Order: sequence, then C-alpha cells, then structure tokens
Amino acid sequence: MLIAMAFAAVVFLSRSGVDQGSDAPNASVLTSNQDGSTGESVSKNPLGFTEETGDSDSSGESADHNQGNLNDSSVEQQATEATRPVYTSPIPPEQQLICEDYAIYNGAFVEDGTDEPVENVAALLITNNSDQYLDLGKLTYELDGCEAVFMVTGLPAGDSAWVLENSRMQASAETQFSHRDTLTSFRDDASRMVEGINLECSDGALRAINTTDRTLKAVTVYYKVLHDDGNYLGGITYMTTFGDLEPGQSSEKIAGHFQPDKARIVRVGYLES
Repeated sequence: MLIAMAFAAVVFLSRSGVDQGSDAPNASVLTSNQDGSTGESVSKNPLGFTEETGDSDSSGESADHNQGNLNDSSVEQQATEATRPVYTSPIPPEQQLICEDYAIYNGAFVEDGTDEPVENVAALLITNNSDQYLDLGKLTYELDGCEAVFMVTGLPAGDSAWVLENSRMQASAETQFSHRDTLTSFRDDASRMVEGINLECSDGALRAINTTDRTLKAVTVYYKVLHDDGNYLGGITYMTTFGDLEPGQSSEKIAGHFQPDKARIVRVGYLES
C-alpha cells in the first residue's frame, strides 16, 4: 500500500531546530508555490490515506474506477484495510516521533486533499525516530492556550515530514508551541519495494506489473509528495490501488499527485491468493 504527493517548491526562511516538548515562540516561515490546481477532487478518510481513483488501464481488463484520462476529475474513495491500525507504543511516544522544527506555512493546504490556499498555518517538521514504518501518528500541542493536532501517516523509519495543523490553525512568530501528547501506530511489514511487482512511474500515473507466476490480490502503492528540502510535504499519504493482478498482467492507474522527481513511494502491499 502506498501513498504519495507531488508538487511544491518550498522556501524556508531562518529555520532553527527545536526540542520536543519545549516552548518555541519564534516559529519561522515555510512557504509553498503550490497552487493546488491538480484537477482533482479528493478528500481524506479518518486514517489520513487519500485514494486517487482513475484508470488508464491498458491491460484489457475492465476499469476498476470511473476515470477516463489523466485530465478528468477524480473522486475520492475511503481507503480500507483488513485491520484498522491501533495506537501502540512499543517505546515512549516522545522518542518515536521527534519534532525537529516549527514553522508558519503559506501555500496549498494538503492535509485534507483540497489543496486550498492558506496562510500562516502552524506546521511541524516531524521525524520518525523508530526503526519501523509509521502507519499513523497523532501529535497534540498547545498553541497559545489552544489545542492543536498534527496527524501524520505513512512515514518510513528515519524520514521526516512537514505536517500542517489539522484544522488549519494559524500561528505567528510569537506563538508558543507546547507539546502535550503523542499517539502512534507502527508496522514492521512495510516495504518500499516488493519482489514480484515492478513499478513504472510517470507524471500523474503509475503502472504495476506482476512478474510472478501467481495472482497478487489488492495490489496497492502508497506515496508522499516531496518538499524541496528533501522532506515530505504534509502528513497526508496518497494511495493508488490496482486490484488483483494475474501472472504477467500489468495495470496503469492515475496518480494525480505523483511526479517522479517530486514524490516518493513509501509502501507497496498486496495479498497472495
């Protein structure tokens, strides 16, 4: 299963590292020239996974989604998994997810899939400090006496993401960021590459090829969009589903936020028949 996002050249102005759980009144400015004009209509399910539907299938099989070409509007469908992640804490949560920096964000609001322009939204640079793939993380902060929630999904071990406050809460250079709580759910069976599945990437599309001699069910790719600094932009993760692939079968699907140089696959999953 995978997720991705692709766009945005972002510029940082005077950033400085911070300590998780300390107050930081001097948030810097994070800007994005992302205009949000993806030609898509998407929304986010409670787990933070956004599915980009659409089919440019050349496999001869019937299309899995109601999508004609890469320029058509897509319709969000909630991501479903056999088991919903449960918040777990194998090590203290404050050691699993580290807040590296605070910022004020100007640009497209990516977290809910609308990509609507926003200004002065509170943002955290969050790093997965564990040795496992983060399915879901929820960080609660207090910003000048108000509760702020930062949700991040699909974050591989060692990677970092700029995460925007879930309700678009605004901040200023004087805003105090105070950590209150962290909840996490991890998995140890996630992989960016899966033997038997070849992936071909292009702007706005992904192709999966089953190179095995067996049927692979519910093939799904998860990806995230990259910021210019090499970190991910947004806690949101995108997923493209290919359904079942017979031996040797290939399928191409729309992945509207995917650009090879501005997105990264973070997980690939399937079920064996």
